[in-house]
Amino acid sequence: MKKLVIILLAVCLVFTGVLGYFMVKEKSPVNTSEESAPAEQAEIPEVAVIDYEALYATHDPKEVVATIDGKDVLWEEYFYNVYSQAQQTYDYFVTMANYGMAMNWTDASNEAGDSFAKYSVDMAEQTLLNLAAIRGFCDKNNVVLGDDVKESMENWRAEQIKQICGEDADEEAFAEVLKEIYMTPEMFDEMNRINHLFQQSYIQLYGENGEKLSDEAVNKFMDDNKYIRANHILLSTVDPEKNADVDEKLMNEKKNQAQGISDELRAIKDKDELLKRFGELKDEFCEDTGKTIFPDGMTFTPGTMVPEFENGCNNLKEYEVSEPIKSPFGYHIIIRLPLDADAVVGYTQSGTAVTVRATAANVELNNRFQEYLDGLEIQHAEGFTAPNLTDFIVK
Repeated sequence: MKKLVIILLAVCLVFTGVLGYFMVKEKSPVNTSEESAPAEQAEIPEVAVIDYEALYATHDPKEVVATIDGKDVLWEEYFYNVYSQAQQTYDYFVTMANYGMAMNWTDASNEAGDSFAKYSVDMAEQTLLNLAAIRGFCDKNNVVLGDDVKESMENWRAEQIKQICGEDADEEAFAEVLKEIYMTPEMFDEMNRINHLFQQSYIQLYGENGEKLSDEAVNKFMDDNKYIRANHILLSTVDPEKNADVDEKLMNEKKNQAQGISDELRAIKDKDELLKRFGELKDEFCEDTGKTIFPDGMTFTPGTMVPEFENGCNNLKEYEVSEPIKSPFGYHIIIRLPLDADAVVGYTQSGTAVTVRATAANVELNNRFQEYLDGLEIQHAEGFTAPNLTDFIVK
C-alpha cells in the first residue's frame, strides 16, 4: 500500500505547490536579520536560488518536449513540475540553513549520489508519469466523474479562487495569480480532475469500503499476509504514574486474578456462551486503554504486536482461550477468533473504520495501478534534454 500512498502524495503535492506558495510568498525565505537572530546563533548560510525565468525562456510554453502513454507533454506542464519540485528542494535548503547547515544544489541527495538538482528534475518527471498513469488507468477501467463529483470540483475550485485571490476575484485575476508559479488555469483544472479521478477509481472499482471485492479475494489476501484475529483481556502490571512495573504484591494479585479469569473461560465449552462471557469479563476487568476501539478483537499481521501476545495467539486454535500470558503490558487472557473479511483493522485520521476487505481492495488497486505505471516511460522529444538546474543557479 506504500506505493499507492506515495503516488497519491505526488498528486497532492501539485496542489501544495499551488496553494502553499500563496500562503508564504510574502515571507522572507531565510532569516538573515541581525536584530531578530539570537546573539549566540551562528551566521545563517546563504541559499542559492534558481533563475526560473531564464530556464522557462529556454523553450516555448506550447512546445512538445516529451510524450507519455501516447500523449504529448508541453513545456509549460513539464516546467511547472520541475519548478514545483525545485521549490520543495529550496524550502528544504532554507529549513536546514536556519539550523546553520549549508546545503547546495550539487550536494548528493541519495545513496546513488544524485545531486539535489538532478533529483528535483527526476521527481518532476516521475510526477508526470504518475499523473499520466492515473489518466490512462482510469480511462482503461472506465472510471468517470459523475455530475455530483463535478459539482464538488467546481465548488472546490471557486473556494480556492476566493482564498487565493479574494472574494470578488474573476477568472482573469486567477490566471494572473497562477502565472506567478508558472501554471495555467487549464493545468490547475486538469490537476483537480486527476485528483478526483484517482479517488473515484477506488470507489467505482471496489466500492466505498471495498464491498465489491469478493470473499475469495479477501480470504486469499488474509492467508497470504498471515492475518491473525484475537480478542484479549489485559490486566495491566504497569504503574502509569511511575511508568514502571507495579510492586511484587500487586503483580502476584494480577497474576492470580488473570488465572481465575482464564480458568473460568477455559471451562466453558459452548462457543456462544464463551463469547458472551468473554465480553462480560472484558467489560469488567480489561485495562487495555484501546478496548473500546476494538471491542470485538484485533485483526493484525505478524510483527505488529508484542512477541508474547503474537506467540500466544499462534499457539491457540479458534475459540480456544489461553492461560495468562505475560508481556511488558501485563497479563493477557487471549481468545483466538476466526478471520473475518469485514473485521476492523484500523481507523483513518477522520475516525472512519477500515476493514480487512477495504485494505485488500486498496492493495489490489495499488497493484493494478502500479502495473500500469510500470509500463510507462517518458520519451523526450528529439533535441530535448532534461534541464540541468545547476546551469541556472543565481550566484
